[in-house]
Amino acid sequence: MAFSFVISYESPSGPGFHGHTGYVASWRPIHQNRGAIRIGGSPFKTLADAEEACKAMLGHLTTTAASSVFRSPGPRQFS
Repeated sequence: MAFSFVISYESPSGPGFHGHTGYVASWRPIHQNRGAIRIGGSPFKTLADAEEACKAMLGHLTTTAASSVFRSPGPRQFS
């Protein structure tokens, strides 16, 4: 599964996105028609903090996706 990450800068005034001042990180699956999901902790004070949050989320997503693909379906019972 592939993912897309976006970091945007928000501020209460000025051009661009409006909200609490800081870097907002979000992600979404590339091959699904879904909206973006905001990464917890956003907005971040620095771009580096937002990048680290994206890397951590990618690690979580790829670990979760890999474990669900390779999970054993368990024993089967036949009647």
